[in-house]
Amino acid sequence: MINKDRLFSVVLLKESTLLEQKNMDNTKIFEESIILLETEEEFFENNSQEYLIKYFNEKIPPLEYDNSYGETIRSSIVLTVDYFEIIDSIGANDFTEVFSRTFIEKIGTTVENIIDKYYDGFVFKK
Repeated sequence: MINKDRLFSVVLLKESTLLEQKNMDNTKIFEESIILLETEEEFFENNSQEYLIKYFNEKIPPLEYDNSYGETIRSSIVLTVDYFEIIDSIGANDFTEVFSRTFIEKIGTTVENIIDKYYDGFVFKK
């Protein structure tokens, strides 16, 4: 059992995938989401990126919705970008989202392209 004694800010990257394309829009959407999580620091150090992606997708399930073109979009976590400990006590609940921003890119843009463009040198790798 994890001893929840430290609060962390966790930067997650979500990728939106079209399940069926019906229009000629040439964009793909990624989202940066910063959440709060109480856990031991070893949680990040002792788990692989693959485990962290699976863990966060179980706790924050992928979102499916229909856009204005009637296309079904699925947005899921594809990367744990970074994390850092928050020293001050702020009384937040686990998985509370505190920040979000959207990256609108061209179709064919990969997670690696997003890393290079927005997180060069800052990506948490295990």
